[in-house]
Amino acid sequence: MAAKHCLLKPSSLGIKLRRTYWTATTFRSGSPQNLVETVQQTITSFAFSAPTGVTAGPSILLFTISKRIPSKFLASLVQSFQDLVPSIEPIGCLTEDSSIGLHSVSIARWSGAATELVPFTSSIRSRASISVGREILPSDRNDSTADYMGQAHQVGAESDNVNLLPEELRRIPQSSIDSLVFFSAPSPQPFLNTLQRTFPSANLMGLVGSSTAFETGRQSTLFRNRTILGEHGAVGIAILKPVSKSLTSPVVKYQNMETLGAPMRVTEAQGNIILTLDSKRATGYLLEVIRNSDRINESQTSSELIISKEKEFYLGFLDEQNVIILLTEKFG
Repeated sequence: MAAKHCLLKPSSLGIKLRRTYWTATTFRSGSPQNLVETVQQTITSFAFSAPTGVTAGPSILLFTISKRIPSKFLASLVQSFQDLVPSIEPIGCLTEDSSIGLHSVSIARWSGAATELVPFTSSIRSRASISVGREILPSDRNDSTADYMGQAHQVGAESDNVNLLPEELRRIPQSSIDSLVFFSAPSPQPFLNTLQRTFPSANLMGLVGSSTAFETGRQSTLFRNRTILGEHGAVGIAILKPVSKSLTSPVVKYQNMETLGAPMRVTEAQGNIILTLDSKRATGYLLEVIRNSDRINESQTSSELIISKEKEFYLGFLDEQNVIILLTEKFG
């Protein structure tokens, strides 16, 4: 994706609204028996409103269950999720209690078209827990080492990321994914890094499952249909962009602005933070583009550029036709 700087008046900005199709409910009770019975009645009723037809695809049901529920009731509730009709695919995990003295279960059901969701299972191993010292995040790496590793390492890393992707996500174009929702085992950094590098423009929302060594004998407990993951990996869904989105979405025209420099490709990002543009440090590169622009200060006589605080700069993202589709908040 390319990006370029734009000068834009705040009144020209457009706001993009999202619409979702989830129906979510959280059940809480001090009585585990009453809680389990109520949830069982609720999810059983879903079978009567489940989609029919071979081409409809399964309806997704996300859920989280308090791991402190006594084993007798917990096993019964898990079995109820696994016994749902084939037209409903349950995906969830065991979590900590949200309140002291109360057990809880949360469910979220997708009410949109089943073709807009792609469930997946990841087998990427979790990072080993660090008990002493501090964890070294990618942002803490030595820059000189990164420069030494060069472009060959970057190309190799991108290839490895693709190979680590869940099989279900390899079958669909990366640009078609709007959001990723997942439940993961503890220490999911390798899985998160793969998602962030492979789908930099997708929205990520996840929940790290609690340690369940005492409750189930597993490091964590993740569910997908009748399968239970207990050591590593993640389960979740990819929400696809509607096919008709480009035809129905309003077009926002950004006026009263000037472009600075040529389009730049985002070559490295972590989450919503851009690290490099055209393989150069993003911050330094942006300042260089502004400094070399004759439109910023045409009367300057010194090689040093003083940028007025009254000037506003925006970073725009372009589509394949070089049309601005998104502007960031102002900076400078």
